[in-house]
Amino acid sequence: MDKEAVLDEDDNVYVLFLAEEEIGNNESCIISFGKDGSARWKKEFSGSFSSDLLYQNSRLIFATSNSGNNNPISEIFFVNPINGEIIVSHSYYSSLENYDPPKIAVLNEKCYMLSDIDSMSKITAYSIEGIELWNQDIDFEGESIYADENCLYLKSFSAIQKYLVHSTDCEFVWEWQHPDAYYISTLKFGSDGNVFCENAGNIYHVLDGQLMNILFADLYVSKFYINQENDLFVIASGLTKVDLNGNTIWTSSLNCETSSLTIAPDGTIYSGSMFGIYTVNSEGEFMWKSPDPTDYLSVRSPLINSDGNLILLASGKSPYIYCMKGN
Repeated sequence: MDKEAVLDEDDNVYVLFLAEEEIGNNESCIISFGKDGSARWKKEFSGSFSSDLLYQNSRLIFATSNSGNNNPISEIFFVNPINGEIIVSHSYYSSLENYDPPKIAVLNEKCYMLSDIDSMSKITAYSIEGIELWNQDIDFEGESIYADENCLYLKSFSAIQKYLVHSTDCEFVWEWQHPDAYYISTLKFGSDGNVFCENAGNIYHVLDGQLMNILFADLYVSKFYINQENDLFVIASGLTKVDLNGNTIWTSSLNCETSSLTIAPDGTIYSGSMFGIYTVNSEGEFMWKSPDPTDYLSVRSPLINSDGNLILLASGKSPYIYCMKGN
């Protein structure tokens, strides 16, 4: 699960995590805090494994699966963010052995769920109220689903498919397969249909189903991020900004065990690490580092609220949520 926390338009915070109860009886849980850090509500939901947590049009949406029996149940929830009550949920039996929850994405006030059946995939479309609109079988062993620019993208072990979304179905557009059928990582999207993925430290740039470029072929990339100007921010023995052709724009002096990046609207880059937050400006110049932690480690990608403050999820002796000024 990559997206464990979201903000709404009022800067309320929602965090999805696993509530560890007795063995074999774990539950997914959402806890909500106000902008000032005050507790709002906490709710548990069935399912030991969770998808990303999404917020769209006053709805919290996520999916779970339950490994507690021989016929695992997957379920998608549409939740009221005011009180945590379930507005509607849909459940079904899954034939999967690894109990992965369905993957979800939101696009144009609709939610799309990807589920697996043997070597096939199914896309189910829901309204934001949780009403099923249509479903479609896909002859593709999809692992993940993404939404970008009115299209859906499916990722398998070594391939990407693009679909144009209609009111009653989706239409295949193109497929790209890794030349050596190697595993490809999470997809990242720039503007104008540019798609990026990573394998063995190399970044693959795909446009209209064609491989345009392989970036950093001689340097191992651990993670990368992209902005809407199609500039890439690459974590590889430091932080480097490159353009679409792989030309270096700047290399920062940032030297830490970076685990995640968040890019603010003004270009400031906040780097979550094993030891707090490191910050560089839009020119790659080091700005500040959070004080050495005494009781937290492993800061995830920070959220940025409307005041420019950072909302941090951190783990250490026990999980914490912090709010820190952006400066």
